[in-house]
Amino acid sequence: GGAGGGDTPKAMSGQDTAPTQQDEESLPVEDKTAQESAAQEEEDEGPFVTDKYIDPEQWQGLAKLWIVNVSINSRIIALSETFNGVILVAIIIAGALVGIQTYPGMETDTLVVTVDNIILVTFCLEIVVKMVAEGMAPWRYFTSKEWRWNNFDFIIVMLCMPFVDLGNSIALLRLFRLMRLAKLVRKVPQLQMIIMGLVGGLGSIGYILLLLFLVFYLFA
Repeated sequence: GGAGGGDTPKAMSGQDTAPTQQDEESLPVEDKTAQESAAQEEEDEGPFVTDKYIDPEQWQGLAKLWIVNVSINSRIIALSETFNGVILVAIIIAGALVGIQTYPGMETDTLVVTVDNIILVTFCLEIVVKMVAEGMAPWRYFTSKEWRWNNFDFIIVMLCMPFVDLGNSIALLRLFRLMRLAKLVRKVPQLQMIIMGLVGGLGSIGYILLLLFLVFYLFA
């Protein structure tokens, strides 16, 4: 009877039901580091999330071969620093070309046209690589976490294609080419933070104007 009575308070206390905060804090340093690393890796994946569309074990035949040999490699390329560095250089060159093409005769210069076409092909390859990296769901390029930037990139690249007829509006074509510089905001995190901060502050401008109006009205 004494043994049974001794177990009852322990069972009633709920000490064994869930780990307490003290238990979590007492985890080995190695376990905490592993958990933090796993969380950081998941955060760094960006729009690419490992699920059934990119998991080769969920597919058979040609689909599995496509994921193993193409999609996963494309994902590695899309997330690599080298790939992002190449795209960043292409964006800067594209911006410089817009200024060069404003000089007389440079719009049809062979070298300028060739470099511009190379830049266009580079941006097209960027889109293709990111679509393929989505595995069996390439449409997620347009609906993933970074869907706004992805759709913007796609529209700008399509508008700069040679088969898009803009008539004689050279200025409009230059504007579309110049808009490719906006991709620079996406590739430079520090610049993106500044832009997002400015955009976030736009909501307060209305209140600032209202305050100024009240001040001028009171002292008019």
